[in-house]
Amino acid sequence: MLTRTERPTSAKPGAQALIQRDGSVVGWIGGACAEPVVVREALASLGDGQPRFIRLIGEGGGDPGRTEGSLEYPMTCSSGGTLEIYVEPWVPKPALVLLGHGPVLESLAAFRPSGSAC
Repeated sequence: MLTRTERPTSAKPGAQALIQRDGSVVGWIGGACAEPVVVREALASLGDGQPRFIRLIGEGGGDPGRTEGSLEYPMTCSSGGTLEIYVEPWVPKPALVLLGHGPVLESLAAFRPSGSAC
């Protein structure tokens, strides 16, 4: 999710995109200059399960190094704007499929972890 911008940029805060494991993008978060970096970091996030805060800093925009924990890259677009993007991995929880019958399977079928929707 695009959290903040510094002009000039066509991107707006709140813009979102879904990056799938194959690198395809559904949505829009800032165009051809921002997309390769965001896709690369999103795929890394899916791999390690950790969120990322990315800053694409345009010439004269923002203070590089001012946000601890952020990943900073130069903005390659000629517009010179700055984008701040939060990347959060969404990895579905594995499903448990039970086949057969018996006391162990019946116990597992009855088990519902707290917070479970099932």
